[in-house]
Amino acid sequence: MNKLIVYLIRAVIVLLICITILLHCVNVNSFTYSNLMDTESQTIAQSLLSEANISQENIDQFFTLVDEFNSVPYKGIVEQGWKKAYIPFFSYNNENGFAHLEAQEQENMINCRSAAFVLLKDHIIFNETNITPDRKLDNNNRFQLSGEEQLHYDLLFANIENSNTDSSEVLAQKVMGYWDMAGVEFPESRIQFIMAYADTENGIQNFHTGVAIYDDNCIWMLEKADPIHPYQLSRFDNQEQLIDYMKNRVSEVEYAAIFSNDTCLLKK
Repeated sequence: MNKLIVYLIRAVIVLLICITILLHCVNVNSFTYSNLMDTESQTIAQSLLSEANISQENIDQFFTLVDEFNSVPYKGIVEQGWKKAYIPFFSYNNENGFAHLEAQEQENMINCRSAAFVLLKDHIIFNETNITPDRKLDNNNRFQLSGEEQLHYDLLFANIENSNTDSSEVLAQKVMGYWDMAGVEFPESRIQFIMAYADTENGIQNFHTGVAIYDDNCIWMLEKADPIHPYQLSRFDNQEQLIDYMKNRVSEVEYAAIFSNDTCLLKK
């Protein structure tokens, strides 16, 4: 009987240790976010963009897209205030996304790249280059861009040839090498593209893009989660959390890299 009690006590102690470790991991890998449905979150986002020297024209264009998307009800998103989420388990419901898509009148959708480009198109330098992108990317997702802006968009996000890509190190080098050849230059700024690239059978592709704003005490991220999913403003305590969040976008591929502008943050 005494042995049984000892075993039970040991089991409870082990269980408590496991729970403590799990809770610690969950708290480390958590973040807060809003879907920009309310005035407070939109005001915060607009102030962050303005303080980062994004033009009012670009800000207005971005929030016109946000308001158009939010004009149709979307089940299950944050309508007021902020919500805490755990990075390993965070996702949107695809059924809700497709239901929202069917309820919209417009045929064109905005994806992550075009939403981010609307904000940062003036914060990249496009130097002269002999490269002509093979195809126009995201034809149905960038209707809001001018002709020259679409060319710059193609140069920035073009698929990259991936022969002999046998590691994430090689992948990262190919992405940065392509930007050099394409004349794409990223000036120093506290607001940057945050991008995930991965190797596919069709080349090295941009899997996800958002806008990261580096603040004194945290990192903010503005993004369109997906063509069928909502806009999102997130707050991360540090760069590790931001990288963990972006890793979810490339979790199912063998070779991938995450960039903040042209600085590689992670080679998966």
